[in-house]
Amino acid sequence: MTEREKAGELVPQNQPPPQIERAEEIPTVQVTRSTNTMEKTLPMSPYIENIVKALRPPWELKLTDEELRQLRQPLTEQEKKSIQIKPAGIVFLPWEFYAGRMDDIFGVNQWSLLTVNGPKVYHQKVIVECVLAVKGCWVDSVIGECDYIPGNPQMSWTDAVEGARSNALSRLVGKRLGIGRELWDPDFCRAWVRENAVQVWRGGKLIWVKKTDVLPTDRPYQPETPQKPAEKPAEQKPAEQNPSVEPWDWTPKDRQGKLRTVRAIFSRLGWKDEDVKSHIRTAYGKEHSSELSDEQVDELLNFARGMALAALAKKRKNGGKNDFNFTEQS
Repeated sequence: MTEREKAGELVPQNQPPPQIERAEEIPTVQVTRSTNTMEKTLPMSPYIENIVKALRPPWELKLTDEELRQLRQPLTEQEKKSIQIKPAGIVFLPWEFYAGRMDDIFGVNQWSLLTVNGPKVYHQKVIVECVLAVKGCWVDSVIGECDYIPGNPQMSWTDAVEGARSNALSRLVGKRLGIGRELWDPDFCRAWVRENAVQVWRGGKLIWVKKTDVLPTDRPYQPETPQKPAEKPAEQKPAEQNPSVEPWDWTPKDRQGKLRTVRAIFSRLGWKDEDVKSHIRTAYGKEHSSELSDEQVDELLNFARGMALAALAKKRKNGGKNDFNFTEQS
């Protein structure tokens, strides 16, 4: 007797199918009408329950070398053309790709995707728990999801359920068996998006589309080019730090800059610190330049500049060098 016939014996025709206790249930979610979403739940078929019960454990799945080679085969250039992109920028392969690969590798009747829990609505998403079976063995289970908005004319409740099953299949086949595994590689996805997709404004929304799917009414998205901050003008160095600028030609704006300029000019004149302090004491009755008012600092700067220019004119008149390098007071 074949395995299929043995599995059939689990459901006698004259008795109701046995009840199966599942280890984990998706919690029932109460959705209020204020969200315009009503909970929809379809019970698992007793026939599916008996099939799941009859599945052998995954470690009993025997794959041939050729099947392993095909599972690990990377996407061909033709298959890459089947990649799609969601408006949010998520790349995916449609159900037809995964189902076609599974049919080619194992055969049409040698694998199945079984819905064992759900579908249910949770936060405007349809969720289903699915089991992948190959050659009568349990491979893995996963929860698939799909956005669902009641009243959407472009996607009915049943469309959303099939979308959730398709999402579950891509996760099971891609992550567990390795078909189309490239789509779970962030580097591959980013490279594909750069080469094949573009952002456009459509219906007042910014979405991603394939370059081949751009409509004449779409408005291209122009990302704003970040403006470079205005360059600050080069800060003028104090006279004693910038030998190319003579101190009497530099006009400082702050108090400390003015005092630095005063000291630089007096230094070029050959004045010592005691000479400067003596002048401040005689002219202003102060012991230190820090005690001078702002007006007195300006007056001291003008005095120093005037002395420097006068000394420079005298030196030029006498045929001296125009380097203002005095060794004695003028």
